[in-house]
Amino acid sequence: MRHSYERSKFYRSMFRQQNLTPDDIRGVEDIRKLPLTSPSDLSSDPYSFLCVPFEEVGAIYTTAGTTGKPKKVFFTKDEIDKSIELGSTLMRAGGLGHGFGPGRAVQIMFAYGRPSWGAGYITQRMIEEAGGLPIPASNSLSPAEQLELMEEFRPIAIVGTASYVYRVTEELSQSVELSELGVRTIALGAETWPERVRQYLEEKWDARVMDQYGLTEATFAVASECSMQDGLHLNEIDLYVEMVDPDTGEPVSPGEEGEVVFTTLSRKAMPLIRYRTGDVAAMIPGECECGSPTRRISRIRGRTDDMFTIGTGENMYPSFFDGALLGIRGVVDYQIVLTGEGMRDEITVRVEAENPSEELRQKIIESVLGVRSIKHDFEVTRAIARVEVEFVEKGWISENSGEDVKRRRIVDLRGRYPA
Repeated sequence: MRHSYERSKFYRSMFRQQNLTPDDIRGVEDIRKLPLTSPSDLSSDPYSFLCVPFEEVGAIYTTAGTTGKPKKVFFTKDEIDKSIELGSTLMRAGGLGHGFGPGRAVQIMFAYGRPSWGAGYITQRMIEEAGGLPIPASNSLSPAEQLELMEEFRPIAIVGTASYVYRVTEELSQSVELSELGVRTIALGAETWPERVRQYLEEKWDARVMDQYGLTEATFAVASECSMQDGLHLNEIDLYVEMVDPDTGEPVSPGEEGEVVFTTLSRKAMPLIRYRTGDVAAMIPGECECGSPTRRISRIRGRTDDMFTIGTGENMYPSFFDGALLGIRGVVDYQIVLTGEGMRDEITVRVEAENPSEELRQKIIESVLGVRSIKHDFEVTRAIARVEVEFVEKGWISENSGEDVKRRRIVDLRGRYPA
C-alpha cells in the first residue's frame, strides 16, 4: 500500500480523496475502505499507475481488448521471471497432467498474432522453464496443420482457448481417432466455457480437460483447477481476491456469485488495488479434497460487461449458448446475432457446420429455445419474434468477428443495449 501511495499518481490521488493514508490499511478488512479500481481507469491513463522509472520496465503487455480498449500493463523483468517460475512449478507439480516432464511436447494453441498479448509467449516460457518442449502452433493454423504437428511431435498436452480447441476437435474428429494421438491433458484459458465442452473434449481425446483462469493485469496466473476438478485454486502468493456485488461493491457471502476483484501483493512496476475484473464467479466454502489450503473459486460464469437481456428481460451470458450449442454433432463454430424492432427480439444463429442440413438446423433451433426463458418468450409472451439459423462457410466467423485472440460470441445490433 505504501509503495502504491508514494509512487503511483493514481493511487496517491485515490488515498487523498478518501482522506486515507497507508497507515489506515492495517489488514485485509481495511482494504474495503478504498474504492474499486476500474479497467477504464487503467486504459485511460496507464502511466499514472506506473511506480518505477520507465527504464526499469522489462515488459509491456496488453489485454485482449474484446470488451473495450486494450489496456497496457507494465512489468519489471523480475516480475515476469517470477510469474514464469511459478507457472513452471505448477506444471511440474501436475498442472499439465500425468506424464508431463523433460522433453515432452506441449502444443500451444493460444494466439501469438496480437502484439503484446502475452498468453502464448508466457505459456511457452513456462513450458521451457519446466523442461518441456513447447510447440508454438498458435490459433492461426488450420486443423489439418495442427494435426501434422501433433503427428510429428506427439504432444502430451494442449493449451489454448476453448473456442479454438473445440473447432480443431470438431473438424479433426470427422476423420481422425483423436484418442490415439496420445494427448492426456487439455488446459483451457482466456475464455469462459461450459461443462458440456469439457465432457465433449474429454470424450473425443480421452484426455482430462482443466480450467485455467488468468489475466494480464494479474501477471497472468489467477487460479487453476487441480485433479479434483472442483473449483479453481487461487494464486494467493501474488493476489488477494475478493468477491463483490458488481452494483454496490459490497462483499458477497461465500457461495454467492459476485464480481472477481483482486489486489496484487508483490508487484513493483504497476501494483493494482481492488481491481475489477468484470468476471463473475463465487468463492467456494471449505477446503478442497486434494488437501490444498488455498481458497477456491467457482469456474467463471461470464462477465458483467458481457451480460445482456433478451425477451422479457432475462439476464443472459454467452456461456448459456455455449452450453446449448457446443457439443451438437456437426457444429464447428457459432455466433449469436441479436436484432429486432421495438421491444421484440430476433435471434439469428450463424453456424459453421461440417454438413449443413435441415435436420441440423432444427436441432440448433431446439437447443436455442431450451436456453433459460427463450422458449417461453418465443411461444407465450412473444417478446422474441424469431429464431433462425444461418449457415456460413468454415472460418467465416473468426474472419469477420474482428478478434484474433478471443471469439466474440454475441453481436447485439438492437441498439437498446451496448453492443
